[in-house]
Amino acid sequence: SVRPLISKISCLLIEMEVGVKYTGEKAGMKNVDRERINQIIYELSKDSEYFKLEQRKKEELDSKARSTQERIQELLKDPLKVQEASVQIAAKLQAYEDERTLEETWIHIDMDMFYAQVEIRDEPNLEEKPVAVGSGVVSTANYVARQYGIRSAMPCFIAKKLCEDLIILPGNRQKYCDEASAIREIFREYDPEFESAGLDEAYLCVTKVLEEREENNKEGRLKIAQEIRAKVYDATRLTCSAGIAPNKMLAKIGSEMNKPNGQFYIEFNREEIVDFLSNLSVRKVPFIGYTTEGLLKGIGVNTCRDILNKKLEIFLGFTERCFDFLVSSALGISSAEHPSEKEQKKMISLSKTFKTTKSTCFLENMLMSFSREIAEEMSETCCIAKTVGIIFKNFKFEQFSKELTLKHYINTKEEIFEEASKLLRSFYPLDPVRLVGLRVRNLLHGKEKDKDLNFYLSQQSSQSTCKKPGIKLFRQRCPVCNKEFTQSENWMNTHTQVCNTEVLPKKRKVQSNSIHKYLKR
Repeated sequence: SVRPLISKISCLLIEMEVGVKYTGEKAGMKNVDRERINQIIYELSKDSEYFKLEQRKKEELDSKARSTQERIQELLKDPLKVQEASVQIAAKLQAYEDERTLEETWIHIDMDMFYAQVEIRDEPNLEEKPVAVGSGVVSTANYVARQYGIRSAMPCFIAKKLCEDLIILPGNRQKYCDEASAIREIFREYDPEFESAGLDEAYLCVTKVLEEREENNKEGRLKIAQEIRAKVYDATRLTCSAGIAPNKMLAKIGSEMNKPNGQFYIEFNREEIVDFLSNLSVRKVPFIGYTTEGLLKGIGVNTCRDILNKKLEIFLGFTERCFDFLVSSALGISSAEHPSEKEQKKMISLSKTFKTTKSTCFLENMLMSFSREIAEEMSETCCIAKTVGIIFKNFKFEQFSKELTLKHYINTKEEIFEEASKLLRSFYPLDPVRLVGLRVRNLLHGKEKDKDLNFYLSQQSSQSTCKKPGIKLFRQRCPVCNKEFTQSENWMNTHTQVCNTEVLPKKRKVQSNSIHKYLKR
């Protein structure tokens, strides 16, 4: 049957950013005509390379699900295995409960249809029209467009078929980054260590602020969430939704419950948490993806209640790590602390899907944009990186990647872009490409970074001047931004290239605005 495959393609599950973006059913899509949408998508996709790829994946998943079921049924016939598993499960359940904490207050903020909302704010006449932002693939769509079944990660040609009146805007990532920066300044007022999950999401622990205000109760929690949302709106004229809960996972789930421009409170009580989760689809649990959902459905697990009722089967058929995650999540137990230095992000990555292209200029500009965003996040999280990697998919949906581990650490957009460009050029000549991504890993954070930074930077300088006799450092002034740097010729060339794409357009805009003001006089 192709029906489950059509449903998957209609959701178009493309893993594009750090963090959980898919929640099963996007806000604003409850009343869509699914049969019509599925049929249109099937007709448009059935002969495509993507459809063939997904068909193979579906067959592999079905095969894996069958073998998992068979393994479970075989183990259930062994009374000794069942008894041993039951004892271990009981011990694990007690260990999970020992980890449960209801003392912290977490708020997950999720900007409503972020990219589309920014564009509609700047062009109010678009408010009642179906709008999507993207190039080749929809990045986000407003709620009018979602009523037609249009959602993120959907190819634009399919979106246009679902709604002929759809307005597709190319988007302006720099503008979205600027808005995100303004919003993050507000988050810092409440939690200096807030955890960003992309441009449009963040986790804030507000326990300390509530205690200082002597409002660490339900009313105080609701009030502070409303206060944060109001400040975001006052600063940007953009709405956001919030989930308020005793841990990050529950707050994330809660933020989806009352969209758009709403907030949802999950009671700080074990019984009420378990009851709230009981009928929740497993797909709405953060980090449960298409494959895990398919394997769970294969053993009759569709909700969090099913996970608890079939924990023996899950223990026998899945890995221990997977069991721990699934059962603790179904009980509403998750992290309620900021990550320690050892638990900090091990990688920062960005990727984007677009209309198939062979333009090396386009791909380099995309990597340049990613380099800037990654460098900004590295600056915010106080980290440096030693490994740079790129990833891309060609028109056949084949995926390729390559990475380079350096002898020194880097943290500027120029350095990241220079290494990414080398990696990209190593793939020339390119087949037509539809996705490109950039990542940095082998990160040093905080004190670890502070301890080693001087060593690695001095090592880098030493390698530039001594171990590579042909490369020297010069004191030079950038002709675009007018700043002085002591760097190599290659570094300066890269910096100037970045400036040409970032600084010059801003200067031209300012000059243009000045001319308009002058003419108005």
